[in-house]
Amino acid sequence: MSHRKTLILFLAASLLLIPQMAAAQSLGEIARKLRQERKEHPEKAVKVYTNDNIPKSPELASGPAPEIGPAPAEPGKAQATPVPKTPRAPVESKMKTREYWQAKFRVARSVLAQAKEEQQLAGDQLSLLQIQQIRELNPNRSKQLKRRIGGKEGELKARREATEKAQEALDNLKKRFKESGAPEDWITGDSTP
Repeated sequence: MSHRKTLILFLAASLLLIPQMAAAQSLGEIARKLRQERKEHPEKAVKVYTNDNIPKSPELASGPAPEIGPAPAEPGKAQATPVPKTPRAPVESKMKTREYWQAKFRVARSVLAQAKEEQQLAGDQLSLLQIQQIRELNPNRSKQLKRRIGGKEGELKARREATEKAQEALDNLKKRFKESGAPEDWITGDSTP
């Protein structure tokens, strides 16, 4: 009985492999036909790109962008009119625009203002809880307020740290701006808080 099972499994595996072998043969035939067609009709040939003939992107390449000129004229064909090349702006030039810096400072100032506001709110809430605890005569209620004060003190500490980080980010942005050599009026003209 086990010999029969083995034979059935072998036949099933063979049946599964036959279409794959036939497909591999047909792919080989297709490739040969395409090569033959390219040799017979070179005007229909399609350009094949490889890593060696793909132009490098200027953002990724360390050198200047390659200049792409018109394709060489083939005999019997009209030559295409060359397309004028447009100069590509380097990434650094974007960093030197007035709009770029004003947007960066607007965001940094907004984050700082939000952090200061949240710190102020947490401080006010802490003061209110402390006043309530001082006035509270009920010892159980006073203990509850003390726990809430402890939590609010932790929140206030976290808000202070967030404010310090936002201030530090703004200071670093100012430093980068000065190092860029951009005119000072680019950020002083933007009075957004």
